[in-house]
Amino acid sequence: MLALYTDGLVEQPGQDISAGMSRLARALAANPARSLDQLCDSVLTRLAPRARDDITLLLARTTALLQIVSRGEGAWPRSTRR
Repeated sequence: MLALYTDGLVEQPGQDISAGMSRLARALAANPARSLDQLCDSVLTRLAPRARDDITLLLARTTALLQIVSRGEGAWPRSTRR
């Protein structure tokens, strides 16, 4: 799963940003079999029930990349290596 998000989802005043990133990882792992819409709704409800900042969350399943890595072809497809 690929998650792109703005800092408003993981930052909380007085807390290290890594704590928010850990909360996001746990929320995403809680039920990965859900549809992406359901998972997005669940994550936003869990992490930002009363958001004070702007929040963006974009999720994508990364099945093709996982298949490439599991075949031992390296961490990234050749077309994306720099």
